[in-house]
Amino acid sequence: MRFLLTIAMLLLTVPALAKEAPAGKAGPALAKMAAEYLKANPKDLRVLATAAPLPEEPGGGALVRIDDGADGGNPICYLLTLAGRPSSPARIEASLRFTVCPRADQGKTSRLERISLGRRNAWLLRLDSARWDAMAKGGEAQLYWAMATDMGDGAGLRAVFERTSTTFKSKDQPALNQSEICKAPTVTISAGEPQGANIVCDIEAMHDHLVKKSQQTFSYMWDGSQFAGK
Repeated sequence: MRFLLTIAMLLLTVPALAKEAPAGKAGPALAKMAAEYLKANPKDLRVLATAAPLPEEPGGGALVRIDDGADGGNPICYLLTLAGRPSSPARIEASLRFTVCPRADQGKTSRLERISLGRRNAWLLRLDSARWDAMAKGGEAQLYWAMATDMGDGAGLRAVFERTSTTFKSKDQPALNQSEICKAPTVTISAGEPQGANIVCDIEAMHDHLVKKSQQTFSYMWDGSQFAGK
Protein backbone atom coordinates (compact mmCIF):
# COMPACT_ATOMS: atom_id res chain seq x y z
CA MET A 1 0.00 0.00 0.00
CA ARG A 2 2.85 2.38 0.85
CA PHE A 3 4.42 1.71 -2.59
CA LEU A 4 1.14 2.55 -4.35
CA LEU A 5 0.79 5.78 -2.36
CA THR A 6 4.35 6.71 -3.25
CA ILE A 7 3.72 6.17 -6.96
CA ALA A 8 0.54 8.23 -6.68
CA MET A 9 2.53 11.08 -5.12
CA LEU A 10 5.12 10.72 -7.89
CA LEU A 11 2.54 11.09 -10.61
CA LEU A 12 1.26 14.26 -8.95
CA THR A 13 4.75 15.79 -8.86
CA VAL A 14 5.83 14.85 -12.40
CA PRO A 15 4.86 17.47 -15.04
CA ALA A 16 1.54 16.70 -16.71
CA LEU A 17 1.81 14.21 -19.55
CA ALA A 18 -0.21 14.27 -22.75
CA LYS A 19 -3.93 13.78 -22.42
CA GLU A 20 -4.98 10.18 -22.82
CA ALA A 21 -5.92 9.26 -26.36
CA PRO A 22 -9.00 7.07 -26.84
CA ALA A 23 -8.07 3.41 -26.83
CA GLY A 24 -10.70 2.54 -29.38
CA LYS A 25 -13.03 -0.44 -29.14
CA ALA A 26 -11.38 -3.60 -27.87
CA GLY A 27 -13.89 -6.37 -27.43
CA PRO A 28 -13.43 -9.52 -25.35
CA ALA A 29 -12.46 -11.42 -28.50
CA LEU A 30 -9.26 -9.38 -28.80
CA ALA A 31 -8.25 -9.90 -25.17
CA LYS A 32 -8.91 -13.64 -25.40
CA MET A 33 -7.05 -13.95 -28.70
CA ALA A 34 -4.08 -11.96 -27.34
CA ALA A 35 -3.87 -14.13 -24.23
CA GLU A 36 -3.85 -17.30 -26.31
CA TYR A 37 -1.29 -15.89 -28.77
CA LEU A 38 1.08 -14.72 -26.00
CA LYS A 39 0.41 -17.81 -23.84
CA ALA A 40 -0.74 -15.65 -20.93
CA ASN A 41 -3.46 -15.92 -18.33
CA PRO A 42 -6.35 -13.69 -19.49
CA LYS A 43 -6.55 -12.26 -15.96
CA ASP A 44 -3.00 -10.92 -16.32
CA LEU A 45 -3.56 -9.27 -19.72
CA ARG A 46 -4.93 -5.80 -20.38
CA VAL A 47 -5.48 -4.03 -23.69
CA LEU A 48 -3.96 -0.55 -23.24
CA ALA A 49 -4.80 0.98 -26.64
CA THR A 50 -6.01 0.01 -30.08
CA ALA A 51 -5.85 1.52 -33.56
CA ALA A 52 -8.22 0.88 -36.45
CA PRO A 53 -6.72 0.13 -39.87
CA LEU A 54 -6.40 2.81 -42.52
CA PRO A 55 -8.98 2.52 -45.34
CA GLU A 56 -6.58 0.68 -47.65
CA GLU A 57 -5.41 -1.80 -44.98
CA PRO A 58 -6.85 -5.18 -43.87
CA GLY A 59 -6.14 -4.94 -40.15
CA GLY A 60 -5.61 -2.78 -37.10
CA GLY A 61 -3.33 -2.99 -34.08
CA ALA A 62 -3.32 -3.20 -30.30
CA LEU A 63 -1.03 -2.43 -27.37
CA VAL A 64 -1.35 -5.01 -24.61
CA ARG A 65 0.29 -5.50 -21.22
CA ILE A 66 0.98 -8.76 -19.41
CA ASP A 67 1.57 -8.33 -15.68
CA ASP A 68 2.02 -11.80 -14.18
CA GLY A 69 5.25 -11.26 -12.24
CA ALA A 70 7.15 -13.68 -14.48
CA ASP A 71 9.77 -11.21 -15.74
CA GLY A 72 11.29 -10.22 -12.41
CA GLY A 73 8.00 -8.68 -11.39
CA ASN A 74 8.03 -6.25 -14.31
CA PRO A 75 5.10 -6.02 -16.73
CA ILE A 76 5.69 -6.65 -20.44
CA CYS A 77 4.10 -4.67 -23.26
CA TYR A 78 3.51 -5.90 -26.80
CA LEU A 79 2.39 -4.35 -30.05
CA LEU A 80 0.09 -6.75 -31.90
CA THR A 81 -0.86 -6.39 -35.57
CA LEU A 82 -4.25 -7.77 -36.45
CA ALA A 83 -6.20 -9.13 -39.37
CA GLY A 84 -9.49 -7.29 -39.02
CA ARG A 85 -10.58 -4.46 -36.74
CA PRO A 86 -9.73 -4.50 -33.01
CA SER A 87 -13.42 -4.92 -32.17
CA SER A 88 -13.60 -8.22 -34.10
CA PRO A 89 -10.14 -9.47 -35.13
CA ALA A 90 -9.77 -12.55 -37.30
CA ARG A 91 -6.27 -13.36 -36.06
CA ILE A 92 -3.00 -11.86 -34.80
CA GLU A 93 -0.43 -11.43 -37.54
CA ALA A 94 2.70 -10.41 -35.60
CA SER A 95 3.95 -9.08 -32.26
CA LEU A 96 6.75 -6.86 -30.98
CA ARG A 97 7.91 -6.65 -27.36
CA PHE A 98 8.95 -3.39 -25.65
CA THR A 99 11.10 -2.74 -22.59
CA VAL A 100 9.11 0.25 -21.27
CA CYS A 101 5.73 -0.82 -19.87
CA PRO A 102 3.31 0.78 -17.40
CA ARG A 103 2.37 -1.03 -14.21
CA ALA A 104 -1.14 -1.92 -13.15
CA ASP A 105 -1.89 1.52 -11.70
CA GLN A 106 -0.48 3.32 -14.75
CA GLY A 107 -1.03 3.17 -18.50
CA LYS A 108 -3.73 5.83 -18.89
CA THR A 109 -1.59 7.76 -21.39
CA SER A 110 -0.81 4.75 -23.59
CA ARG A 111 -1.39 5.61 -27.22
CA LEU A 112 -1.38 3.82 -30.58
CA GLU A 113 -2.11 5.17 -34.05
CA ARG A 114 -1.38 4.44 -37.68
CA ILE A 115 0.85 6.93 -39.52
CA SER A 116 2.36 7.25 -42.98
CA LEU A 117 6.02 6.71 -43.81
CA GLY A 118 5.44 7.40 -47.49
CA ARG A 119 5.02 4.22 -49.48
CA ARG A 120 4.54 2.21 -46.28
CA ASN A 121 2.73 2.84 -43.03
CA ALA A 122 3.90 2.49 -39.45
CA TRP A 123 2.57 2.26 -35.93
CA LEU A 124 3.21 5.24 -33.65
CA LEU A 125 3.00 4.33 -29.98
CA ARG A 126 3.51 5.88 -26.59
CA LEU A 127 4.15 4.08 -23.31
CA ASP A 128 4.82 5.48 -19.83
CA SER A 129 6.18 3.88 -16.70
CA ALA A 130 7.06 5.10 -13.21
CA ARG A 131 8.95 3.74 -10.23
CA TRP A 132 10.22 4.82 -6.82
CA ASP A 133 14.00 5.14 -6.39
CA ALA A 134 14.64 4.37 -2.72
CA MET A 135 18.35 5.33 -2.83
CA ALA A 136 17.76 8.72 -4.43
CA LYS A 137 14.50 9.17 -2.50
CA GLY A 138 12.53 10.24 -5.51
CA GLY A 139 10.20 9.17 -8.26
CA GLU A 140 11.39 8.34 -11.77
CA ALA A 141 9.07 8.36 -14.77
CA GLN A 142 9.89 7.27 -18.31
CA LEU A 143 8.11 8.43 -21.46
CA TYR A 144 8.67 6.23 -24.50
CA TRP A 145 7.82 7.07 -28.12
CA ALA A 146 8.35 4.53 -30.89
CA MET A 147 7.49 3.85 -34.52
CA ALA A 148 7.27 0.26 -35.67
CA THR A 149 6.76 -1.29 -39.09
CA ASP A 150 7.62 -4.24 -41.30
CA MET A 151 10.23 -3.13 -43.84
CA GLY A 152 9.59 -6.17 -46.03
CA ASP A 153 13.17 -7.43 -45.68
CA GLY A 154 12.28 -10.62 -43.84
CA ALA A 155 13.11 -9.21 -40.40
CA GLY A 156 9.43 -8.81 -39.52
CA LEU A 157 7.90 -6.15 -37.32
CA ARG A 158 10.52 -3.94 -35.67
CA ALA A 159 11.01 -0.49 -34.15
CA VAL A 160 12.43 2.04 -36.61
CA PHE A 161 12.31 4.97 -34.16
CA GLU A 162 12.71 4.99 -30.39
CA ARG A 163 13.17 7.72 -27.81
CA THR A 164 12.91 7.34 -24.03
CA SER A 165 12.92 10.48 -21.89
CA THR A 166 13.27 10.43 -18.11
CA THR A 167 11.85 12.66 -15.39
CA PHE A 168 13.08 12.50 -11.79
CA LYS A 169 11.51 14.32 -8.85
CA SER A 170 12.66 14.27 -5.21
CA LYS A 171 11.62 16.49 -2.30
CA ASP A 172 14.58 15.30 -0.22
CA GLN A 173 17.21 15.83 -2.93
CA PRO A 174 15.87 18.59 -5.24
CA ALA A 175 19.32 19.12 -6.79
CA LEU A 176 18.77 15.83 -8.64
CA ASN A 177 15.46 16.93 -10.15
CA GLN A 178 15.17 16.93 -13.93
CA SER A 179 12.41 16.62 -16.45
CA GLU A 180 12.13 15.83 -20.15
CA ILE A 181 8.64 15.56 -21.65
CA CYS A 182 8.59 14.93 -25.41
CA LYS A 183 5.70 15.51 -27.78
CA ALA A 184 4.85 13.01 -30.49
CA PRO A 185 7.53 12.80 -33.22
CA THR A 186 6.79 14.17 -36.68
CA VAL A 187 8.04 12.67 -39.95
CA THR A 188 9.10 14.44 -43.15
CA ILE A 189 8.50 12.57 -46.41
CA SER A 190 9.84 13.22 -49.93
CA ALA A 191 9.22 11.20 -53.11
CA GLY A 192 7.36 8.56 -51.15
CA GLU A 193 10.19 7.91 -48.69
CA PRO A 194 10.80 9.21 -45.14
CA GLN A 195 13.60 11.76 -44.95
CA GLY A 196 13.78 12.44 -41.24
CA ALA A 197 11.93 12.82 -37.96
CA ASN A 198 11.83 15.54 -35.33
CA ILE A 199 10.76 15.32 -31.72
CA VAL A 200 10.24 18.39 -29.52
CA CYS A 201 10.97 18.05 -25.81
CA ASP A 202 10.24 20.38 -22.88
CA ILE A 203 13.20 20.20 -20.50
CA GLU A 204 13.66 21.28 -16.89
CA ALA A 205 16.95 21.03 -14.99
CA MET A 206 18.32 22.41 -11.74
CA HIS A 207 20.97 25.12 -12.08
CA ASP A 208 22.32 26.84 -8.94
CA HIS A 209 19.22 25.77 -7.00
CA LEU A 210 16.96 27.27 -9.64
CA VAL A 211 14.85 25.51 -12.23
CA LYS A 212 16.03 26.19 -15.77
CA LYS A 213 13.43 25.55 -18.48
CA SER A 214 14.11 25.05 -22.16
CA GLN A 215 12.69 23.43 -25.26
CA GLN A 216 14.81 21.40 -27.65
CA THR A 217 14.12 19.76 -30.98
CA PHE A 218 15.98 16.53 -31.64
CA SER A 219 16.40 15.49 -35.27
CA TYR A 220 16.79 12.04 -36.80
CA MET A 221 17.73 11.05 -40.35
CA TRP A 222 16.32 8.09 -42.28
CA ASP A 223 19.14 5.70 -43.28
CA GLY A 224 17.01 3.45 -45.44
CA SER A 225 15.88 1.13 -42.68
CA GLN A 226 15.41 3.26 -39.54
CA PHE A 227 15.68 6.73 -38.05
CA ALA A 228 19.11 7.50 -36.62
CA GLY A 229 20.08 10.50 -34.48
CA LYS A 230 22.18 13.19 -36.11
